[in-house]
Amino acid sequence: MDTLETMNRQKAVENMPTVTVSSWGNSKGIRLPKSLREQAGIETGSLLDAVYTDGSIILTPLGEQSRSVGSYTVPSIQALFADYDELPNRQEWNTGAPTGLESI
Repeated sequence: MDTLETMNRQKAVENMPTVTVSSWGNSKGIRLPKSLREQAGIETGSLLDAVYTDGSIILTPLGEQSRSVGSYTVPSIQALFADYDELPNRQEWNTGAPTGLESI
């Protein structure tokens, strides 16, 4: 690793937010700062994959997440239609007999 890369990595580590592990009932939890959640597209209820590797805990959002645009939260299209179970109506509509040149 060259000197510039080492300096950039140290600067990134210095700018990382610090979080505290807290007790929540019988569990432990952390609160993620808003700026970090917005960058990762994490909202309340987001699913995260948690992996312990080389002394670090890595949290990765699963699937397409919602994202923030200004003060609005924009969900993914999959999230919008997650509970929609009807098939589209693929039949033609009967609008009556032709009244002009529609049948040509």
